[in-house]
Amino acid sequence: MREIHELLNQRWVLKKRTPELYFKLKDQYEFYKPFFRDKLGYNILINPLLIKAEKIPGRSEVWMGIQAFETPQAYVFLCLVLMFLEEKDIEEQFVLSQITEFLQNHYPGEKLDWTIFSKRKVLIQVLKFCSEEGLIVINDGNESGFTGSIGSVEVLYENTGASKYFMRRFNFDVSEVRNFQDIERSEWQSQDKDRGLFRRYRVYRRLVMSPIVYQDNEEDQDYLYIKKQRSMLENDFTKYIQADFHLHKNGAILMMFDNLQLADVFPNRKNISDIVLQLCQIIQRE
Repeated sequence: MREIHELLNQRWVLKKRTPELYFKLKDQYEFYKPFFRDKLGYNILINPLLIKAEKIPGRSEVWMGIQAFETPQAYVFLCLVLMFLEEKDIEEQFVLSQITEFLQNHYPGEKLDWTIFSKRKVLIQVLKFCSEEGLIVINDGNESGFTGSIGSVEVLYENTGASKYFMRRFNFDVSEVRNFQDIERSEWQSQDKDRGLFRRYRVYRRLVMSPIVYQDNEEDQDYLYIKKQRSMLENDFTKYIQADFHLHKNGAILMMFDNLQLADVFPNRKNISDIVLQLCQIIQRE
């Protein structure tokens, strides 16, 4: 089902940006709700602005994150921009200088110096990401000029209102959280992590969100579940996302049908895919 692929593949589906897809997903909600709710344990948010599946990985991986961000400071800037947008109404306009002033006043620790090129570059990366994700709309101007000089450009933005649904809402106090392991422990602290619903959610999430699920060891509870529930997994993935489920000795993987592709697949048209395939051929030959 192509609509479910879009919901899994995108952060959200914005009504204003893709109204046809938005209404298709809204109409077919009762069909895909059991898969998201009962198998993945994901909440589906539907409101007049957007439809969003609250996608949480089964296991945190080193490759997860925002690909456009190159430094931890970009994530700090993003959080501050979200704070800035929190105070704005839907369709309220603002200019770039208001953002830079807000970040300067609320940045933790050191005082931001916008005369430093690297700081301006990071902010532009964050604002471009916000624009691509539909948090803001550029009504006039181009922020790329800000990279060259702090006073050389002014840009007019508009708040879409989607920023209120960007951050995940936790069901526990995050004030004591220091790393992602704390989040994973706190989320399921009242349950046995290798039994019941939690294990099912974790396995389905890993299979859907990760390129491959490897067997860690002979006692790997996730992999034992995969082998035991193979038939159910095959039926669910065929029915809901039209994918072939492949189970091997030390790895489980979903293979998408040719006419249904996600955003990032292997092999693709990048040179690195050709290099990897050629390397695999050499390894097989040896």
